[in-house]
Formats: sequence, C-alpha cells, structure tokens
Amino acid sequence: MENDKMSATEPLYKNPNETQNTFKKLPLFHPYSRRFHMLLMMMIGFFTIVSMRINMGFAMTCMVNSTAVTISELARKNKEQNVSYSPDVFWSNESQSANFNEVKNVVGKCSHQTDNSGTLVNDYGGELVWDPNIQGWIFSSIFYGSIITILPAGYLADTQSPKTLATISVLIYIVGTALTPFIAIHGGWVPLFICRILMGLGDGLTIPAINKLVTLWIPIEEKSTAATIYTTGFPLASIIGTVCYVKQ
Repeated sequence: MENDKMSATEPLYKNPNETQNTFKKLPLFHPYSRRFHMLLMMMIGFFTIVSMRINMGFAMTCMVNSTAVTISELARKNKEQNVSYSPDVFWSNESQSANFNEVKNVVGKCSHQTDNSGTLVNDYGGELVWDPNIQGWIFSSIFYGSIITILPAGYLADTQSPKTLATISVLIYIVGTALTPFIAIHGGWVPLFICRILMGLGDGLTIPAINKLVTLWIPIEEKSTAATIYTTGFPLASIIGTVCYVKQ
C-alpha cells in the first residue's frame, strides 16, 4: 500500500539508482517516453517565458510616438545650446510637414504608415512619449528583479517543489504581461518599471526550477541531450518574435 501511494519523484530521495533504471525502460526519443514529454513541456515553458521577456522590445515600437520623442529630444538639445527651436520651423519643408501631419493622424493604429506620395513613415502611431533613457529603464527592469531571486531560487528548488516554482514563475509573467498595456497607458513608465521588476522576480525562479526537474527526471548520460531539447525554447522565441515583428 505504501508503494502505491509513493509519488513519482519520491524514489529518487530513497533509492536514486533504482529510479534511474526504472526511467530508462524506454529510449529518450520514444513517443511514449515520459522523459521526452517532460523535456517538450520544459521547452514550451522556456519559449513562453522568453517570449514574454522580449516582447517589450517589439511592443515598444507601437507604444512610443517616435516622432514626438524626436521633436522633444531636438528641442531639449537646442535649449541646452541656447538655440531657439520650433517644430514648425523644423518641419518647414513641405514633404516633412506632410509626413508629420500623417503621423499625427494615425495615433492608436499599430501598423506602418505612408504619406500621400507613398513614402514610408517611420512611426507606428504610438501614444507614449518616452525618451530613450526611459525605454532603457523599461528594457532593463526585468533583470533587476531576476538578480534578486536567482540565488534564493536555487535553495528553494532544492528544498521545495520545482514544479511549483516553475508554475509561480509563469503565472507572474502572465499576469505582468497582461497588465502591461493598462499600466503603461494609465499609470506611466514608473509603475510599468515596477511591474517588470516583479516579473523579473519570477524570471529568477525559472532556471533553478527547470534544472532541478532535469535532475529528478533525466539520467546522467542523457542530460546533455536533454539540455539541447529544452533550451531550444530560447531561440524559438526570438525567431518567432522577429517574424511577427517584420513589416508586411
């Protein structure tokens, strides 16, 4: 009766050698291999987390009004140099004015725009006026959070359920990603910066939890092969994200 109630990973703590032999009944790449199924789920998990980590780099293009940012930066630099500046003067050229007016009319539309002559306007009609410094803080915010939890996460993965840690990590990412548009529009960049730091706290839990799961499920001689499978989620997220970003 006690053996029937034993969990799947409990034998590892009692008799690791026996468990390793049990797990090796099927080859790693067998369609019914639970080890292979676990690695595929880990790969999907990595793909999901990395996608939510890097999507801000693509979304920022649609969120920020690059034309307004450029004008603000030029005004600031000219003010520092004691040079009078007016957007009307800067956009005095007829074609430039046409582009500027076209950009102002597409706020809220996230797609590349063209003016009346068919010239591509390098602006997606974003509403947020965030300069490059603010954008830099937003991009780096996740790593501020992950550096806080990466060391405690290793201890937690050894003493707690790695499956629970991985689940918590993904849930933090999902909630933070879902709230990002609302926070950015209604709260501003500082609340968004804090939100992404919290997402980074979840990010720091991911790798220790995944590594612990690999330790529990994969025999020593298959660990290198296993690593090549589940880490495939990293490049897949970058590749698919880039494809989604390409202008049509």
